[in-house]
Amino acid sequence: MQKRRSFYGKKYKSGDVLVDWIFRRFVEILNKKVDLIVLKRRLRDEKGKLLDGQWKKENKTIYINPARYSPACGSRKDYDMLVTLVHELSHILFEPAREREILQAERMLIQKLSDSQKRALRGFIPKDDGV
Repeated sequence: MQKRRSFYGKKYKSGDVLVDWIFRRFVEILNKKVDLIVLKRRLRDEKGKLLDGQWKKENKTIYINPARYSPACGSRKDYDMLVTLVHELSHILFEPAREREILQAERMLIQKLSDSQKRALRGFIPKDDGV
């Protein structure tokens, strides 16, 4: 389990009250509900479909595929694991929501989170060693 982190103050504000509230909930989730974030290439679901990321509630782990294409980014070259982390955190925060609503929340948050908020969230993602 990782050390708890907190991000408060003007430096971690986007100018949007709702986005700031969601950011604080994301940090709270990362500190309290998520024990581990794992980078896993060739991440697949039960049916064999390739995934960008996955939240496993039973072992409190978020899996992120560091080599996966993300439609929100437009190309593999521009892929940012932050998009996947925001997506999986949205599943945890808005648990009963369907995939369509989660994708809408993800797109909105990626646009509206401030650079400092994005850096703070990226800090939770382990480094990709390329293996």
